[in-house]
Amino acid sequence: MRTCKPWAITSLASLLVAAAVTACDGGTPQSTSPGATSPAAAAVRNVRIVPRTAIRRDRRSISDVALFGPYAAWAEGPARSDSLTEVVVFDTRSGASRVVATAPPGGEVDAVRSGSAQTSTLIAYTVLERFPTDANPYSTWRLEAVDVVSGVKTVIARSTQPDPAPTIPVASLFGRWCAWAQYDAPTKSNTIVVEDLTTHAVHDVAKNVQSSAVGGDGDVLVYDDSVGSAVGQRAVLGVNLRTGQRKRISAVGNVGEPAVANGAVTWQQRTAPPPSNAQAEWYVRLDSQSTPVVIANSQNGNAIAGRDVVAWLDDRGGLQVASIPQRAAAVVAQAVPIDPGMVLSIAARWHLDGDRLIWASNDASGNTTVVHIDDVVLG
Repeated sequence: MRTCKPWAITSLASLLVAAAVTACDGGTPQSTSPGATSPAAAAVRNVRIVPRTAIRRDRRSISDVALFGPYAAWAEGPARSDSLTEVVVFDTRSGASRVVATAPPGGEVDAVRSGSAQTSTLIAYTVLERFPTDANPYSTWRLEAVDVVSGVKTVIARSTQPDPAPTIPVASLFGRWCAWAQYDAPTKSNTIVVEDLTTHAVHDVAKNVQSSAVGGDGDVLVYDDSVGSAVGQRAVLGVNLRTGQRKRISAVGNVGEPAVANGAVTWQQRTAPPPSNAQAEWYVRLDSQSTPVVIANSQNGNAIAGRDVVAWLDDRGGLQVASIPQRAAAVVAQAVPIDPGMVLSIAARWHLDGDRLIWASNDASGNTTVVHIDDVVLG
């Protein structure tokens, strides 16, 4: 959706983060969705962040934390290096960690994603055969999945030729499905591809899509794309992969960065015309009875939903968590506390599994990363 300012190519992780937090240009959206709810004064549950586990990773940098059931996972590499060389899984019951995937020589692994803990013990990640640079941003790639219990590894898809780093896909796992956006160089667009992990049947869901953000929950695939011919007119769209039924989830406007987790969708939508970068974070459950709610005004966003809660990056670079009102209500946010001398790791991102939050912090030198797993308690 968003045409962003250029960045230096360092790794797929930094590209994903840059795309999420860089100020972008675009058109003007409608300010509300049909039936949308903007927060109004009303009682709402407060939020408490209760620390449970802190995992210290000395002389290591990490990216893309994921949490699913008793497991956490992330990509990891040497401290102060852009290269990520291992996928690590941590068992919260035993406190043991292990490497489940490694990068090829001169390459990297990145973009770790987990499915629902109720339906899968899989994680997916992207393997680049060579580390992209400014001088040569191209690499061949493959998408892999590994079962963290059995250790069985599967190649989901692979490139037929080198692709530029910004177009290399990220796999999304949900229910029985794996989905990704595969770049088509001749049309300069993406094809949304889905694999049924039980039958291994692969099919295209949408073509000529001008976005690479793909997610899902249960049997519903979610992505954003242009709607009509006007510039900046986009929407978050959903497809039921069992029935083929399609629906529009958001209002039509300058919409993008949809993320799906725990049965809900979050996205960003511009609230004022350029040159303003004013944007709002929206939330809606995927069930038919839910209406969209504005949860925050933030240019950074990266919102992700949990069970009746949502976490996002505020404009001061802090991680906020709030309960989601069941009706029109004020969204009361709680900042996640960070230890003195540490800062939020933007590259690690954050993730919610039900009412548990995973995130990471770094010390100022970049030599130490701490992965945090907290309970989110609603009062």
